Amino acid sequence: MKITNTLLAVAVVAIVACVPATTHAYYTTGQTAVKLDDHNALFIIEYTFSNLTNDLYMPTVSKRASASVSIDEKVAYTLTNKDKSVQTEGTALGAVLSGAPIVNGMYKIDKGTAHKLWLAVVVTTPDSSKETNYALQVTQLPYYLDEGKNGLLPLHLNPSELQYYVTKGITLNGTKVK
Repeated sequence: MKITNTLLAVAVVAIVACVPATTHAYYTTGQTAVKLDDHNALFIIEYTFSNLTNDLYMPTVSKRASASVSIDEKVAYTLTNKDKSVQTEGTALGAVLSGAPIVNGMYKIDKGTAHKLWLAVVVTTPDSSKETNYALQVTQLPYYLDEGKNGLLPLHLNPSELQYYVTKGITLNGTKVK
């Protein structure tokens, strides 16, 4: 019996030692799409970041861009239709909002704390557009881990993580084009 308990304790310690500590916490906590009128909509994606052992720095700037375009220090997003095809028509103006303090042009999230951030995007489609169902999809979300003397380590969410950073679709351009 003593040998079995000892083996069990050794096995538990070995498993715990092999599993890396999870220090990053990032997840989307809400997605909203509001139709303002036939050609205007507001899309909001809410997400939370934290780290137990290091400060994090998050972009304050966003840009409309596909996943294939690399954009440093910006949250990138695109508009898609219900078939997941990218929609390039119209204009989009986005901003990243948070209550976190801004340091050197980026939101600073102190170690051991969590902050919510919001990507808010206003979309305007041209009058000549045909009726389309639009959704907002985050295509890039970089962040930076403060490693102290070693500086900032650039990191980003992977496509498998970003698949959840999408709003529901809403229909714009309800007036039929003649």
